[in-house]
Amino acid sequence: MKRSTFFAVIIVFAAVLVGCNASQDPIHDTTKLWPAFNTSVNKWGFIDAKGNFAIQPMFDQVSGFSCGYAVVEMNDLAKYINTKGQIQMTTSMDRADDFYYNYATFRLNGKYGMINNKCVTVIQPMYEYIGDMGDNGLVAVRLSSSDKYGFCNAKGEYKIQPTYDDAYDFREGGAVVAIGSKRGVIDKNGQYVIAPIYDYLVDGGGGLICFEQNGKYGALDLRGNTVIQPIYDDAVRLVDNNLIGVEQNEKWGYVDTKGNIKLPIQYHDVTPFFEGYAWIQATEESPYTLIDTKGKVLLTLGKDDKPYTGMHNGLALVSTGDGYKYVDVNGRVAYAWSYAYSNAPEKISAKKHGDNDIVKRTLHFSSQELY
Repeated sequence: MKRSTFFAVIIVFAAVLVGCNASQDPIHDTTKLWPAFNTSVNKWGFIDAKGNFAIQPMFDQVSGFSCGYAVVEMNDLAKYINTKGQIQMTTSMDRADDFYYNYATFRLNGKYGMINNKCVTVIQPMYEYIGDMGDNGLVAVRLSSSDKYGFCNAKGEYKIQPTYDDAYDFREGGAVVAIGSKRGVIDKNGQYVIAPIYDYLVDGGGGLICFEQNGKYGALDLRGNTVIQPIYDDAVRLVDNNLIGVEQNEKWGYVDTKGNIKLPIQYHDVTPFFEGYAWIQATEESPYTLIDTKGKVLLTLGKDDKPYTGMHNGLALVSTGDGYKYVDVNGRVAYAWSYAYSNAPEKISAKKHGDNDIVKRTLHFSSQELY
């Protein structure tokens, strides 16, 4: 089963990070605010854990918070707000992204630039593509469609020259790059730690690089050692708890970062672990259940319910038969709204990295597929 069939709409649903030091990516933000739709005014705002609006619904669309800011849409233009709902930049953008390692990418008049965590522009909008800031202070850029990809620092200075046909974000000290149709992994100095000999490589999370061999998928570490043998038909990205979902013979289970089976390969469907919890579906007809890392069932959803996000700061978004609801691990509903007025929150900051973009910056499960 392909992960892309799980859900269609892409969402960033990352809660607020008041200070950037607590976490450096939206998925692991810790402040408890969630995007929510108000059907009385047909606008988006942000609720607290009790389901009360902490930021009043006044926006056409929203993403989640990162580094103390969220992207909101008003009149088809993107803006950043702070945790009080105050607009932080006078310039309206075509598109804006989440903060990674204290920097965020934005697009203005069709060109990408970058701001810092004070919402000050540090890289002028002149690039055809800018990725997310890496954990080593380098970001993938491409000046125009006829140019190669390279890596700049936060001042826009090239630290790794533009010599690649494709390039992805630095994570755990390595970045996947492509030369022609072959992919490898480089370090911060532009030296290959995994030679560009693979047709398929992608960051699998947790310092793993997923690869394909003879139609099967496995994982390498950042020294190029095979740590998960290429025996699986599919996989979902590792997010938390050092567990990665794998598929074999149309059944799913979980292995650790050394390839040891931790939860048996017996489920119809699985999601990544978030905060120690994952959603699984035992059979195609079964309801989805929330499990812990030992496989203990903590919550069973209704037959029309489908999980839309992982557990995040104590709440998960669930698609119901006629809308959406936020639930905690005990099944308590914090807030709900109807399809009649709106879909789930949309990632208005999402940007494609070519037609084969694989790992997106979101908690929505369709983004966690590895191919």
